[in-house]
Amino acid sequence: MGTQQHYVLFEHVTGYALFRVKEFDEITRHFTAHVNAFIKPIAFVHFCSVAEAVENIQAVSDGMISGLLRQFLLKNVPHQSVLGVNEESLGKSIT
Repeated sequence: MGTQQHYVLFEHVTGYALFRVKEFDEITRHFTAHVNAFIKPIAFVHFCSVAEAVENIQAVSDGMISGLLRQFLLKNVPHQSVLGVNEESLGKSIT
């Protein structure tokens, strides 16, 4: 059985960013000193309009996964991976 890959989703007013965690076991001890040693940018999708940004950020706030975010994650996060998110209610919506 292989090791699970870990990813972190970053929600921002400009779009969604996805990072792969390279050294999961060491991240808590040394993260602030050497952030680039532990995460690697994987993908980014920007919002095409202010309306799309508002819709997506509202969905995140409501703990809902938008169509854009769903497609972004399906395309970029391998199955059987661990995904960390900031909003607990959003995490429950992502399966």
